[in-house]
Amino acid sequence: MTDSIFYFLSIALFGGLGSALRFVFSRWQGRVPWGILMANMLAAAAATAATFGWSHSLASQICVYGFAGGLSTFGSVSAQTYEFFKAGKINRMLGNAALQIGLPILATIVVAVVYVAGAIRPIG
Repeated sequence: MTDSIFYFLSIALFGGLGSALRFVFSRWQGRVPWGILMANMLAAAAATAATFGWSHSLASQICVYGFAGGLSTFGSVSAQTYEFFKAGKINRMLGNAALQIGLPILATIVVAVVYVAGAIRPIG
């Protein structure tokens, strides 16, 4: 039972840290919401690195479900994309959607390739 409480509290703590960092990033705006894009890319990279680095350990799950889960956000992406649509900025809407989906996937691929190539060794 103690392990379950530790696991739950660890996920909550790291999820909160990820959410707070996302809030800080969200203030970086421009032609597209750069901060949310950076948050989603960092979350994708961190989740991939944790999965490769710690396999299916508790640390990996805390990083993926807690930190990366709190840092990444589909709701913010959806809301910001809708705001572009509502303002009649269709090109920005489409560009934002493409970037917000494509770049986190690219970050995942880059981290996976780096691990597979052996440039970074798994932790532990």
